[in-house]
Amino acid sequence: MKSNVALGFVLAAALVAVLESSAQQDKKTDKKPAPKKTVATDPKDAGIDFQVQGEYEGGKLAAQVFALGDGKFDVYFLVGGLPGAGWDGKSRMKASALLEAGKTSATIKGAGLTGTIAVGEKSILQGESEKDGNFTLTRVVRKSPTLGAKPPEGAKVLFDGTQCQRMERGQQTRW
Repeated sequence: MKSNVALGFVLAAALVAVLESSAQQDKKTDKKPAPKKTVATDPKDAGIDFQVQGEYEGGKLAAQVFALGDGKFDVYFLVGGLPGAGWDGKSRMKASALLEAGKTSATIKGAGLTGTIAVGEKSILQGESEKDGNFTLTRVVRKSPTLGAKPPEGAKVLFDGTQCQRMERGQQTRW
């Protein structure tokens, strides 16, 4: 009799373990697959979010558009121009933008600002501000004026693109 009771407990424990394992397997299969990530070395292959994001300027107003993924963007409007090109470092208004699937323009809404960002040969941000009225900004790609320049006299060059001697544990690999 005692052996039958012990056997019953062992079988019950085994059944509970099997059921718990099955429930955990079900939970694992309920997870949605991770979204496919795009890796691109050419901007043309990077998708429409990449074409929308960036810096826009025109007159005394500029904008920086940050892609958040899935067609969502944060848009920061800067009075005076872009950083290093007229912005006072203080005046900044935030808005959100949404790009619906299959569309080529994102809609901007927020903080007294509305507008659209149209993607094309030249990406254009057109909008209206309660304070300043209508405006049009064009997407720009700024490049540093020192890009490709020789280093100043006496500068210590850590890496010139050919040798790693000045870097501690530096190694160069071929891609």
